[in-house]
Amino acid sequence: MQKETQLFLNLLDLPEFREGDYWYRKRYVEGQTIIEEGDQSNNFFIILDGIVRVVGNVMIDQNSHIKPGFCELSRGEVFGEFAIFDDNPRSASVVAVSPCELAVIRGDHFLHYLDEHPQTGYKLLKEMLYTAIGRLRRTNAKLFSLFAWGLRAHRITDHL
Repeated sequence: MQKETQLFLNLLDLPEFREGDYWYRKRYVEGQTIIEEGDQSNNFFIILDGIVRVVGNVMIDQNSHIKPGFCELSRGEVFGEFAIFDDNPRSASVVAVSPCELAVIRGDHFLHYLDEHPQTGYKLLKEMLYTAIGRLRRTNAKLFSLFAWGLRAHRITDHL
């Protein structure tokens, strides 16, 4: 298991980060939606067991849309964490690919914990930032690849 995924799992074992106060367990069946794009919530999730898929809602035209999967996440990985830093609606949906058990972290309680435990909080925030940067870099690579495909598909490269 990667170091960063273990850090979040270790958080759940800390006596001061009590289950019931800061977080709770929730199970999802295969195919069940965990987060719906557009919803409001400040909870985020740590995967205890199972696999989830992050999906978007892409409008093809006024009459059709698709829901492509952007990535899959597994044990120890975190998702939905942007919600603790802003009041914006969820930017993607997350669906269980397999039966899952998740730790649901109450965002406002988590922020309070970070204030009360700054050394642990610093490590967690740093890891959240590394995770976000890694995801952003992978998204940029996919976006640039898709952009290049669009240029070739429309033969725009013939005019460059």
